Amino acid sequence: MTKQKTLSMSDTRKPGGVSDKERIKRLKKKLARAESDNESMQRYVATARKANQKKWIKKRKTKTLKDDWVRLLVPDLHGSSMDPEVVPVMLNDLDRIEVDEIVLGGDILECGGFLAQHFTLGFVAQTEYTYENDIAATNQFLDTLLEKCPKVQAVHYLEGNHEQRVEKWAVTQALRNGRDAQFLLDQIGPRKVLDLERRGVKYYSQAECYDGVSIPGTVRLGQCYFTHGISACKHAAALHAERLGGNVVYFHKHKLDAWETHTVSAGQIGAWCPGCLCLKQRMWHHTRPSTWTSGYGLQIVSRSGLFQPLNIRIIDGQSMLAQFTRSVK
Repeated sequence: MTKQKTLSMSDTRKPGGVSDKERIKRLKKKLARAESDNESMQRYVATARKANQKKWIKKRKTKTLKDDWVRLLVPDLHGSSMDPEVVPVMLNDLDRIEVDEIVLGGDILECGGFLAQHFTLGFVAQTEYTYENDIAATNQFLDTLLEKCPKVQAVHYLEGNHEQRVEKWAVTQALRNGRDAQFLLDQIGPRKVLDLERRGVKYYSQAECYDGVSIPGTVRLGQCYFTHGISACKHAAALHAERLGGNVVYFHKHKLDAWETHTVSAGQIGAWCPGCLCLKQRMWHHTRPSTWTSGYGLQIVSRSGLFQPLNIRIIDGQSMLAQFTRSVK
């Protein structure tokens, strides 16, 4: 008789020939592999997230001050009509910053009186103006300005509509004779009376184009255009950015203004007007209260041309630049 082998429960085999013990062992292995795969997937996801952060959040090198410079924007001064409570504030602010470049935005001279041929004087007090006093006041301002900025590397002077009065007067007096008109302009024009050549100041005439810029009297420095102004309307900032198709600082409006947008072709662009340094309530403005604002502009410029615009307001004979610089430090 053949001996029958006794089988235990653990050796019981299913139709497939695999015992329960073997099945449990295989299931444990699958579970261990699944847990291992899960941990691997979690590590992969964590690594992927870090990689994504590194892609979008780049650590940039901190630039030193040697890599950047400060550009000072001097708005409409109007010579002998400058505001005596505003101009000293701006000049005193310059003791706190190191200016490397200056842009004089035009209408630095008033050029009133006989030069304002289109303008009918309406008050006796207005007849006290003299071009001689205007020149003296502006020269004194420029002397102090350049003394406050001993390390300045470049000074740009944009001709404004008031300086242009001199050329119009010269053309009229010379009966449109070109050579005589140029002779008169050379004698009493801004270049001569303000001694701009000796000061090393570059003058930009509204009759000429510069550096490939199609708008006369406009200059491009880095990634920003500078022009005296093509409009003083309510939405002048938006108009300037749209017409020039890039960043632009303009003057002429006598009112602090700023506007920014993003375009497909030019990227993020804006336009800024820093206000003015002249008396706000002029005699010819007597029928309506002035909306002009006092101030000046600064740009912190990087070597790449990118810049941070700052419009510094001057209110009641004070600016906040001192508090700002202390806060930044």
